[in-house]
Amino acid sequence: MILIWIFVLSSVTTSIFLWISIPYLIMNYLRKKKEIFREKIEENIEKKMEVIREFCDLVDEGPREEMQNMLDDFKFALSQADRSDMEKKIVRRFFEILDNLRNLDEWRSRVKLWELEDEMKRLNDEMKELRKFHNDVVESHNRKCRKLIFLPAVKMFNIKPMDTL
Repeated sequence: MILIWIFVLSSVTTSIFLWISIPYLIMNYLRKKKEIFREKIEENIEKKMEVIREFCDLVDEGPREEMQNMLDDFKFALSQADRSDMEKKIVRRFFEILDNLRNLDEWRSRVKLWELEDEMKRLNDEMKELRKFHNDVVESHNRKCRKLIFLPAVKMFNIKPMDTL
């Protein structure tokens, strides 16, 4: 009889522990995933903005020969480096713009500014898609939170729905 009571108490204790800890672990995992996703978005934006800043700086300053030397150095570095596909695409696009600059008579003018504007619009559209995807993930998470609202873990650990971007 004592063994039965010990078994019942241990199983009840274990089930209560699992009942409380599993939702908390799930919420914690989802929060970390959200932070990683947000960091990736910020890194992606920063990389793209850095390329555009470098392009604008090169348009405004420096003699033509210096620009050609920089272009050759960049091309050599690109051929030697092992980069991700996204970085390669950005750097190749940068080289295309620099090649177009080199072929122009008035290289100091703001050449093909509309290309930069189109590129910024495209990047903005990509960011809208990423935000929409992120908000969908958050909304799904919040629905799951509402389903788990009956659990005491929600109140005990102060688990709250995530914010959208």
